[in-house]
Amino acid sequence: GDDWDTNKKHLTPQINQIRKQYDITINPSISSSYGQDFIGTHKDNHLFIIANADGHGGTQPHCKEGTLFAFYSVLFSIAEIYKHIDEIKKIYSDSNRLSDYMNHIFQGLDNFLMYDFPETKGVLTGGSTLTVNLKFYSRGKMVSITTNAGDTILAGFRNNQIEEKTMQLNCDTLESYQKYIDKCNTLGIKPLEIFLSLIH
Repeated sequence: GDDWDTNKKHLTPQINQIRKQYDITINPSISSSYGQDFIGTHKDNHLFIIANADGHGGTQPHCKEGTLFAFYSVLFSIAEIYKHIDEIKKIYSDSNRLSDYMNHIFQGLDNFLMYDFPETKGVLTGGSTLTVNLKFYSRGKMVSITTNAGDTILAGFRNNQIEEKTMQLNCDTLESYQKYIDKCNTLGIKPLEIFLSLIH
């Protein structure tokens, strides 16, 4: 897409420098699927990680901010999952522990991109959703774990129908909005006001 073509000259030369600076020992394959959307993968003999980010917003004409958030969300999420894969393998069968652990990873990534990473900190006009799926073998079986932030879903195709594997985390349904309220209550913060657009 045009956004990626415009911004890749800015992103590409920095990857090796960023990997070295932040001790990222793997080199995920990252590509733009369209505009501000990115898909990244890492695989080895025992692990497959795929991350999908849907960037949004930013200043015109190229919406660079959404592109930056999406690209770096993919890069750092794959790196963080890879870094913590041994712990994930230990706890994956305990859904509560796994949920807490993955939430901790994603919240840490969000904080890092929002407040610490020089390319994205302080950006107020763009962002990204993020969905990560990882697969590995354990006890002779394939384990598949999907985690997401925002409303980019993982979907599968079975019996000639599309099946949503994850929940869209936005304010379009009462169930997903309740999850947001519950998290705010857990963290002791006031929920933000929501706005719904109506199409006539």
